[in-house]
Amino acid sequence: MNLPSIVQEGKTFLEKHGYIYEKSLLRGFLFVNKIENQAIIIDFDICNCAKPFHYVQYTKEQNLLMSSFDRLYRFVVDTEKDLIEFVADFNIISSQTFDENGIKFSGANRSLVEIDPSVPEAYFEQAFIDIYGNEALESVLREEPFIDMNSQTRYIDYLIGTRNGKIAVEKNGELYHHPIIIGKERYKKQLVKQNSIVANNIKIFRWSLEGMKAKDSFYEELRNVTGVKDNLVRVQKLNVTRKIKLFSHQEVTVNTIAYEREHGATNFLVVLPTGTGKTEIYIADMINEIKKGNINKILVLVPQVSIRIQTIDKIKIRLSEEGINKSIGNNLGCDIAVVTSSFISRRYYELEQQHFDYIVVDDAVILGLN
Repeated sequence: MNLPSIVQEGKTFLEKHGYIYEKSLLRGFLFVNKIENQAIIIDFDICNCAKPFHYVQYTKEQNLLMSSFDRLYRFVVDTEKDLIEFVADFNIISSQTFDENGIKFSGANRSLVEIDPSVPEAYFEQAFIDIYGNEALESVLREEPFIDMNSQTRYIDYLIGTRNGKIAVEKNGELYHHPIIIGKERYKKQLVKQNSIVANNIKIFRWSLEGMKAKDSFYEELRNVTGVKDNLVRVQKLNVTRKIKLFSHQEVTVNTIAYEREHGATNFLVVLPTGTGKTEIYIADMINEIKKGNINKILVLVPQVSIRIQTIDKIKIRLSEEGINKSIGNNLGCDIAVVTSSFISRRYYELEQQHFDYIVVDDAVILGLN
């Protein structure tokens, strides 16, 4: 084994965490933690134009390894700077200490602006229909949003629901994904997205357009990834089409919510200026519903960690004053879970659709579209 010196430093670091060097790869090295059945690829010199390789080779190799382990992460380590970034990202992933202080919005959901699929999308969707039938598309979500480890909005090309967990599929064009063509910095951003997906217990598989055009091998690979038709499940999806009731006066809001609820309404939007007591309104309503025995599991979504801490303290005080005994915290197992929007964006896949019977979104943003 003759590893480059910088990779040797990475190897020494990984050994402390139970990862042992396994073998050389197309443009990198594989390290395996057999106890946890997890693996890490360290890319070296993968963006070097003087050492070309075919992107289909890259995707085939990664897809095979992704299938072989519970989790497979990938990092670039060419320099000391890369090594420092690798260690930092590895620690974040291992400890699950993702940034929760607000979400950074960027990019766009193609499915909202492009009704027809692109050529790679058409190949993938047709393959899925050919293998599993039209009705199997209920197990597929296109352009599924998620939040990466840096609280950046990203989109998964396709998310497939299976009995063994969620599977992410990225259909890649070489001009936008080949490490040599896009360069190291863009490639590293691509890996942040990939590693964030894997860290959330979702395996990710990549196919290039050329790879999908090789119909027989592509269909076989897709079958191996998703399994038989009975293995597919409908993908959970939040319902965003419900009617919203708008109120504007704090002094009547709690009573009005109660009245409207008795007449069949289940969703309410409270719009008030900052500092006029929106938190007190939903806590009062929450207490009323708890006392009536209507709700047991409650979710409160807040924008930042600092607000999460304040909200937990405030709810504890109010419930204590009312003599209500409920577990409250930033754990989804609590009776009242107060978590950041960033946190739930990464974890809602784990929950049943009816897990909560009372949900509060603190500080919603309404976007007007022309």
